[in-house]
Amino acid sequence: MDRSGIIYKKARSVDALAAEVFHDAIMQSFEINEGLREFKDGSFWGLGIMPQDGINVRLSINKRFKDLQEEVGGLATRFEAAGVKPEETLQYNREIVEAFKTKMSDLQRQMRELIQAYFDMSEKYDRGEIDEKKAFEMMGMVPRLDKQGIVSGYDNTKWPLANLVVLENSRQEEAYQVVSQFAEATFDFLMV
Repeated sequence: MDRSGIIYKKARSVDALAAEVFHDAIMQSFEINEGLREFKDGSFWGLGIMPQDGINVRLSINKRFKDLQEEVGGLATRFEAAGVKPEETLQYNREIVEAFKTKMSDLQRQMRELIQAYFDMSEKYDRGEIDEKKAFEMMGMVPRLDKQGIVSGYDNTKWPLANLVVLENSRQEEAYQVVSQFAEATFDFLMV
């Protein structure tokens, strides 16, 4: 109510189409980040890498990038249909694509560091210069102790996937292949 006694009704509503598009855009961003987190935890499918189909990291990541471009393009069209300015949808497209490129570039750098550290550690361990405890330390692996002070596992402070690559387990070879291929891959979208 204002001073003259007139009651104003403020109505705020968001078009259902706009709300749906914004929801889908948020979910897309979540899925990208979740896929990256899952990859770092050893679940490669989040980035489109399917070890059971044969490991080809370069093709998988390039395909995931193309899929992302198609998804973003579809969202941009839907944004414009919901009334978002074309220049804003263009900016959204660029930001999502650049964020993915940056994340993949950072992840590739981490995988290269991990492989180099693994080779360095392996050489020193094979020559007897370091023991198992020092080897684990070099790989960023910190023992996780249970209540009795017994090592119950390892946490990693440096590199994702290091534990899978270093510790003997059923997925060690698969993890090593993924990490080494990721480190050595030439991703088409990073070349542009």
